[in-house]
Amino acid sequence: MNSVNLKLNSDEILILFDLLSSRIDSQDSDDGIDLSDLDTAQKSALTSLLAALEPVTDDVFNDDYIVKVEMAKKSLLAGLNQK
Repeated sequence: MNSVNLKLNSDEILILFDLLSSRIDSQDSDDGIDLSDLDTAQKSALTSLLAALEPVTDDVFNDDYIVKVEMAKKSLLAGLNQK
């Protein structure tokens, strides 16, 4: 199996980690994003991605985690609007 290196900035990492960690095993989603009905291969791939993101996500255990996720979202959107 070949491996691939991905380049993500800290905002992208935090947002992806938050999305995957909160949705991968949850059916309760008020925003329409439901990752609970994935087949085994899809769930395995996303779980591997989540595991790869976790070591570089220092903010998870901070008290202001939610605030940092929202700031990352705003920062990422601002960058998209500049392109």
